[in-house]
Amino acid sequence: MSTTSQWIKIRTLAEALEALKTNLNLTTLNLIILDLRSNKIGDNGAWALSEALQTNLTLTSLYLQKNSIGPNGALALGEARMTNSTLTTV
Repeated sequence: MSTTSQWIKIRTLAEALEALKTNLNLTTLNLIILDLRSNKIGDNGAWALSEALQTNLTLTSLYLQKNSIGPNGALALGEARMTNSTLTTV
């Protein structure tokens, strides 16, 4: 994977979460936008994503439309948003 590219191709939510968790501040990837629209991640995916977002320092935009996220997943994402100061667009 090139670290100079402005985008990366992630095939699954698991790959995205691993990238966010493994490289906590994403200085290698410099990822600022993550578009996960229409991936059916549901509440479980939202919870997993919220854990990664709590420590991420570079992501500014996250797109999650059409993912079947219910109240529990939305709550988890909201809590993560409170601790993540770089994320401005959800």
